[in-house]
Amino acid sequence: MTLLYGVLFISASLISGCRGIISGRGELHSPCTAGVVIEKCNCGGSLVDTGHCCDGEHQTSPCGEVLDCDLGEVFFDCRCGEEVVSAGYCCREVHQTEACAFKVYYVSSSEGADDNTGLSAVAPWKTLDIVNTAPLGAGDAILFKRDDRWSGTVTVSASGTEGNPITYGAYEAGAKPKIYGSEEITGWTLHLGNIYKATFDTPITQLFVEGVKMRPARLSNTGYSIITSVPSQTQFTSDDLDAGLDYADARVLLRTSNWYSIMRTVVFSSSKTLTLDSAPDGTLAANQGFLLMNKLEFLDSQGEWYQDTAEGTVYLWFPDGVSPEHAKVRGSSISDGIYLYAKSHVALRNLHILQQKEKGIRVGNGCHDLEITDNLVEGQEKHGLWAEGTNERELIANNHVDDCNGIGIYMWIKNSIVRDNTVTRIGEFEKLGLHGTAHDNGGTGMEINGDGNTIEYNRVVGVNYNGIFWRGNSLLQYNFIKDSGLVKSDGGGIYTGGVSTSGSLVRYNIIDNVVGEKSGYTYSRNYGEGLYLDEPSRNITAEYNTITRVSDSGIFLHNSENHLVRCNTVMDARQGIQIGGMSGTAASQVTDNLIVVHRDTDDYLPRQLVVSYANGNARFDDNTYVCPFESDLVFRDSDGSYLDFEDWKTFIAGDESSTYVATSLDAGETQEMFYNDTKGVKSFTLDGSYRDLQGAPVVSPLTLQPFTSQILIRE
Repeated sequence: MTLLYGVLFISASLISGCRGIISGRGELHSPCTAGVVIEKCNCGGSLVDTGHCCDGEHQTSPCGEVLDCDLGEVFFDCRCGEEVVSAGYCCREVHQTEACAFKVYYVSSSEGADDNTGLSAVAPWKTLDIVNTAPLGAGDAILFKRDDRWSGTVTVSASGTEGNPITYGAYEAGAKPKIYGSEEITGWTLHLGNIYKATFDTPITQLFVEGVKMRPARLSNTGYSIITSVPSQTQFTSDDLDAGLDYADARVLLRTSNWYSIMRTVVFSSSKTLTLDSAPDGTLAANQGFLLMNKLEFLDSQGEWYQDTAEGTVYLWFPDGVSPEHAKVRGSSISDGIYLYAKSHVALRNLHILQQKEKGIRVGNGCHDLEITDNLVEGQEKHGLWAEGTNERELIANNHVDDCNGIGIYMWIKNSIVRDNTVTRIGEFEKLGLHGTAHDNGGTGMEINGDGNTIEYNRVVGVNYNGIFWRGNSLLQYNFIKDSGLVKSDGGGIYTGGVSTSGSLVRYNIIDNVVGEKSGYTYSRNYGEGLYLDEPSRNITAEYNTITRVSDSGIFLHNSENHLVRCNTVMDARQGIQIGGMSGTAASQVTDNLIVVHRDTDDYLPRQLVVSYANGNARFDDNTYVCPFESDLVFRDSDGSYLDFEDWKTFIAGDESSTYVATSLDAGETQEMFYNDTKGVKSFTLDGSYRDLQGAPVVSPLTLQPFTSQILIRE
């Protein structure tokens, strides 16, 4: 006799019921005459007096609207053999007799035991060891109890089949079950002053106090130290150093280019000169910034830590208000939270993966038909979600990746969907640790590589470098990127480079505030791009995007060709559109765009510009250029000369159908951009008097369609 305690689910909106109706004897009756009552049906605990039987194919819903259900919830009270399944299950498009063959294993760290069967919520397993060795078959599930927690790695051991995936999920109510990559550190005693210590032999790369990431002890607590001279590419001298300290074994982060943050180890120091274990990528040079970390001598501020791995001792200056006696302190000692290699038809849902020293979810080569959805992934030293090698037909949706130092979501995939994910706090300067941004050009919110991918409705907020970086012929639409380039420069809110992206469509994205931070490198200005089509990209369509608050170019076509840039809105950029070089002979088309100058000053150019054109190959027409300030020299040619609109048309030998709007602002008037970064229609209450750029009054409320924008003048 087979007991059914739960069955893998699909969205109930995709089905109309179970094929046939199970009688009290466990027999399958199908087909049956419409309107004949076989038995009462249970709909979420509410009995229906007159059930429904088959129409010859599917049972119609006796409960009216079919609602989505999750593993373990009662949808129909079904029978397998003579035993009633108390937990019920969500229907599949299979016979219920077939559904009874699937097994669901329950795991609880608080209530379980590994000598239990694991086949019910009242007899769950306990540890990840038994989870990783479970004899799973297609359609089986492993469910972790909500509010419970484990330390270790979940290793996916089997593949499902089409329609019958192996599922790792959650049961009961409460917070998502936690899979830690850290271990608790206890027994803190006072070391010296404000510094406490505890014994912990396992090497760690991160430390958390009450769930908050601390930073490794740093020499400089405010910004970078500066290189004074460079005797060789493995040595540098800095007047910011204390000649009396021994810096050997310290870790050092180096800014050797706009986009590099290189980690090296100091192997020898003499006075103020440090010798590195190897030459960094890029070029080590005077006036570049560096961060020294990971020496006990540097531990001089609250929230800093250091581990002496030889002695097995961890040192910590606890944050203000936190009691060393009662605080929960954890150290990252485990590489990955969930690991898959060469597996297919696997679903990972509703899990909380946190504090790993490498990756939260790691997908190895040869995986396909995965569903990674509704997970919270946070606090990784390197990357949140990571897929390497050749993988395809994946669904990466509704995940939240937070507080990683490397890349939030990094995927080598094709013919896949990356949708509705939220990525926040990637590579924050104050939290950069022993591995920096994990890769020399890391710190990106999402990096998606491969053909045939759809990247849509993602939110990327607060990242070290690029917001979204993609390669391959893909569709990018309805993404929201805010506050990117917070630590590095020469990147974009959305960035690509190379020929693989030919044929891509980039539309209806909103990019707000690309900083391109100059600190730590030798540039005199911030240098961030909104939409950055880098060398030698070609044949990309960029349309209906909104881009605002960008330190360099709203849209930058760099050493590229044959792009179509149309119907975009750019406001408040050093250069609304920049054409910088070309990689071929096919001209790009720049048409029907709205480019608005927002400031009459700039920290690098004389003023903000609408177009900067440097030895490129592009044709302009039907654009609208708006500059409300006195100077109309807002176009720049390939010689670096500043032009008015008439001279610009002569230089470019075109753009005749474009419009230049020079209406000035009265005292106290300002430009304001409104955008809708949601999926629904959004209304804005206008406080005061407004007009549009053509001078027509605008009354409250202002209503915008999803992922559209409008620029108004506040009077």
